[in-house]
This record gives sequence, C-alpha cells and structure tokens, in this order.
Amino acid sequence: MRPGKALPRRPRPAVFLLILMAAGITSVAAGGAAEEETRRRRADLLSELREEEPVYLVAIGAVVAPEASDRQRSTMSSYAEVLRDLATGPPTRYLDDEERRSVAEQRLTQHRRQLLREIDDRRNVLERRRLERTSPSTATDSADSSDDEQLQELRDELDLLTSISASEVAIPREIPVSITDESHRFRRTLPTAAGLARELPEVDLILYLLVEPVSDRVLVRVRAYEVALERDWELFRLVDTPEAISVRLESRERDVVAAIAGKALGGIKVSVADAREQPLDAQVFVGDRYLGVAPAEDRYVPPGTYTARAELPDGRSVSQPVEISAGVPQPLALAVREDAPERVTIRSTPAGARVYRGSVWVGFSPVEVYRPREDTSYTLVQEGYYDSRVTLTADSPSLVERTMVSADGDWAAEVETSRDRFYRSFGFFALSVGVPILVNGVYQNYAGLVDGSGTVSGQLTESEQDRVLSRANTLYYGYYAGLGLSAGLFGNMMWRLVNYVQTAQGYHTR
Repeated sequence: MRPGKALPRRPRPAVFLLILMAAGITSVAAGGAAEEETRRRRADLLSELREEEPVYLVAIGAVVAPEASDRQRSTMSSYAEVLRDLATGPPTRYLDDEERRSVAEQRLTQHRRQLLREIDDRRNVLERRRLERTSPSTATDSADSSDDEQLQELRDELDLLTSISASEVAIPREIPVSITDESHRFRRTLPTAAGLARELPEVDLILYLLVEPVSDRVLVRVRAYEVALERDWELFRLVDTPEAISVRLESRERDVVAAIAGKALGGIKVSVADAREQPLDAQVFVGDRYLGVAPAEDRYVPPGTYTARAELPDGRSVSQPVEISAGVPQPLALAVREDAPERVTIRSTPAGARVYRGSVWVGFSPVEVYRPREDTSYTLVQEGYYDSRVTLTADSPSLVERTMVSADGDWAAEVETSRDRFYRSFGFFALSVGVPILVNGVYQNYAGLVDGSGTVSGQLTESEQDRVLSRANTLYYGYYAGLGLSAGLFGNMMWRLVNYVQTAQGYHTR
C-alpha cells in the first residue's frame, strides 16, 4: 500500500452506546432538576395563596325610596344607620363547603388577573424600549434579555396558577367580618343586585333596603345579595309608621346577624357565685372562647354543646356543659361550692408597695391574698426601690415579708463583685490541685531508692542516705499539706459560690 492519508477508523458501536447513555442520563438529570424546580415553585405559589388572610366584606348598598318626599327621606336616613349598627355585631363568617370553594376560585381569579396585568405591563415596557432604541448596544440587548427573562417568569407563574385547582387552596371555615365605609345612597329606581355589586367591588355581601310609603306608614324590605353565589333574597319586611321603623329594625337583629354570619347564632350570659349566692369575679370561658370577667356575655355563639368554665384568682374553678341554641343569649349561673382557701398576708418594708399578680393589681402592702394551689408569683412595686418578686406556694406561711431594696444601691455591682470573688477562688483551687500531684510524682522518684523493707539502698553513703530520707520525708509531709491546701481552697470556693448564688438570686427576685 502506498503511503498517504490514513483512512478514518470506523467508530465502534460501544462508543455510540456510551454517548447515547451519557446524553440520556444528562437529559434525565436535567429533566428531573427542572421538574423538581417546577414542583418547588408550584408549592411556593400555593403556599402564598393559602397564607392570604381572607376577610368577609359587608356593605350597606343603598336605600331605595322611589316615591318618598324630602321630609320622609330625612327620617329614612336613620334606617341605614340602624342596619349598619346591626351589621357590626357578628365578628365571624362561617363558610360552608360551597362558599369556601367559591372564595378559593375568586382568589385564583384575582391572582390570575394580577399576573395578566403584570404581563401586559412588561410587554408594554419592552415595546416602548424597542421603539425608543436608536442604535443597538450590548448594554441595551442585555437589559432586553433581562426583561424577557422576567416576562417568561411571569408566564411560567401563570401556567403554574392554571394548574392549581380551587380544592388545593385551603380556605378556613371561619373568617373575620369587616364592614366597609361605603355610605348608603338613596335611589328612586331599583338597581339590580348585580348592579350594586359592580358599584361596590370586592364586597362579599350587600345589605340594602327598599322603602315604599303606604299612606301614613312605610313598607321596609331588607334584602341581601351574596356576590360569590349570586344569591339575592329578602331577610324580612316591616310595615309601620316612619318613626317606629327604627325600633322595629333593632328587633330583627338576629335575622341580619344570620345573613352575615352564614348561620343562625345563639348567645350566652354567664354569672358566677359562691354557695351563699354571693357574686364572684371569675374569668369565664365557653369552649375556647374567653368571655371576660363575670358577669360575662357573648351574643354571637354558633349553636352547639359547649363547656362553660369559670376560674377564680384563688385557684378554684367550676365547669358545666351547656347547650346553646339559636336565639337571644340564654343565662347560665355557675356556682362555686368549695370554700375560699386560707389567706396569706404579703408585707413589705417599707409598707405601701403596690402588689401585682402578673399584670393584675391586687392592692397595697400589707395585702391579703388567697393561698394558691399552684405556684403564683407576685410583684411588689414602690417608687425609689427595686421591684421585688414573691412566689407563693400551697405551703407558704400565713405571713410573707419582703424588705425592699433601695434603688440608690448598686446591686448589680454587688453581684459582679461576688462573681469575681468566686472566679478567683476557683482559679486558686484549680492551681492548687496540681501541687499534691507534682509533689507525689517527685516523692515516687525518691521512693525508688527505698527497698521493700522501707530502708534506703545500702549502695549510698550514709550522708546520701540521710539526705534522701530528709527530702523524702519533706515531700511526704508536703504532699499531705498540698492536699490540705486544696481542701481548704475547695471549701473557700464553695462558700464563694453559695454567696454568689444568693446574691444573684436576691438580685433577680428583688
């Protein structure tokens, strides 16, 4: 064969196989990373949708009085104000499954609209920059590329939002109610409920009145329109003189409350007394609701079975199951059968300190308090003195005295001095520990010159033997002296520690 260019070698099938495998692995890895990133971004978006605090917005839409005179309108202006007062009562809207799904869909729609607006704004910015560009430059191209990436991110978020269903957006079953500041307006013609909703955007419930004069009386119809479900219904109607309608409206409070809360509500009034029917100032709870100090009332409670509980400052408590039904608040009297516990007197020197249990003022010292069943802390406060804390237990004596410490003294400096003394004593003890150990090591060297009978080796001269014995005895007694020194320094360190703890404890519980 003549010399010349070598023919290229035919690639081996194994090489192709390896290339394909590497490409496949790279593709799978890239696809897996991209899929994981998509899942993460979708989870973040879903978490953002869930974290938004929903509010049930209620508005007083309009007072429609097509045939009312100006004099009648001045009287009717109070009707909407009465309706507004009734609407401010229930603090919570209880959503059923249909309403929760509707709120979730509404939230998704609002978020989708916001993204579409941002995409349109970004497109407009890019188009404006394209038109304003006179000479392309690297910097401008880089800016446009960055804008394009932001636009793509918005599009990707819109795609993720489209993949989220309303069932994935967890809406709580109870949301707070808020009344808008939209003022009522008189109308001569009846607008449709949907028309009112367009006038009051983002409102969930619209309450409005229809007023029709009938001779010397007026017919008032109170209606409600639920925007999410597009439901319009009449709550009630009243016929009476214009002056009496306001009072009649107040008597229908429960109908207005039921429309806003989403269900008929009940209420409860709780009083607490002892065995002699003397009223007691106890904290009242109904289920998880805190009503306040007895007598306490909650006018808006969902019907159901609850446990009413009263807790007294002295540790006594009483509980009782109660069935709450829809309607006006029902009374409940809780009786504490146990006798009041013994009293403990808290006295301060000087007297007259203000005594607090937590943040509740008890009185001026000396003051009597109930002996607690559990550890309870009291704070004594007096001008010119450090605050002093007293902890009472079930075994505390009947008289607890506390000497107030003047604020003119530098207690913090005393604590620091006591701490430094303890640190120094600990340092001396730590250094002394090595003395007997070192002496014992040297003594062991001399002990090697002594045979089993305790006599110095006979290979040494008599003077050398005397010198060895003298030094060995000195080291022997020095070893025990070192132990005694360490023991003494240890005792001093413990005494300094106790003093430091007592000073610091007195500082923190003064």
